Amino acid sequence: MSAAPPVVLVIDDSAVTVRAVEVLLSRAGYDVRSAATGEDGLRQARTLAPRVILLDVDLPDVDGYTVCRRLKAEAATAWIPIILCTARGEALDEADRAGVDAEAYLPKPFSPSALRDLVARFVSAG
Repeated sequence: MSAAPPVVLVIDDSAVTVRAVEVLLSRAGYDVRSAATGEDGLRQARTLAPRVILLDVDLPDVDGYTVCRRLKAEAATAWIPIILCTARGEALDEADRAGVDAEAYLPKPFSPSALRDLVARFVSAG
């Protein structure tokens, strides 16, 4: 009996981005789940306990920095590695100022190999 594939949660309101990540990571052996809002992402993170979260900074209800801070503040989700994803170049500076403790930053558009390598690094570390 084989182990279940690692769950990766994608919190992003762009259906195109979510689909691209789903195709890429599913082929690499991951169980990809998605949420289009920060609040739904928080609920799913608590329920699914994913091995990695890909978190967009610009969400329709609450920004990704707030979602990241909330996940890191809860014992049940604080251990989950978070990769912040954004097309905004100033996101790293903003994250530092906002006190966000994400494990990595992936600029959009990202290359398939950069995404796969980053996810694999955090899944294997867990």
